Amino acid sequence: MRFAPKMLLAALVGVVSPGLAHAASDLVAIDPVSRATPAGAPTGIGHMTIANTGAVPDRLVTASSPLADHVEIHEMSVSNGIMTMHPVPGGLAVPAHGSVTLKPGSYHLMLIGPKQPFKAGDTIYVTLTFEHAGSERVELAVKPMGEVTPPMSK
Repeated sequence: MRFAPKMLLAALVGVVSPGLAHAASDLVAIDPVSRATPAGAPTGIGHMTIANTGAVPDRLVTASSPLADHVEIHEMSVSNGIMTMHPVPGGLAVPAHGSVTLKPGSYHLMLIGPKQPFKAGDTIYVTLTFEHAGSERVELAVKPMGEVTPPMSK
């Protein structure tokens, strides 16, 4: 994701490693957040918009965090009044010159088996792995339980 030190590093090694340059300059995590969890909660969430400013489409294929047993890319949907949630097979497409939003009621990261409760004000580190851009660390800001995540694009 776009961080100033990584952009400088990518600029310095872009000729040698175009994949790193792609990762640092083309994919941007916007408003990465999570919510506080009660003690013993079996899961936590991750929301953000992933914008791709480049001309090459990419795909979020996996995610991980040292603060959870594992992380899955999920989709929640409602059909005939019944809510379902399931992993997204094959990952999540991030179109060229476009974005994908992970938000309540839609795509999201499911942090399964949190190692400790997530507390408001904490930061959760999540590594996102993309098909082309490679792995990038994102910092999810933990918001209080019940707080609505920031408005995000579709």
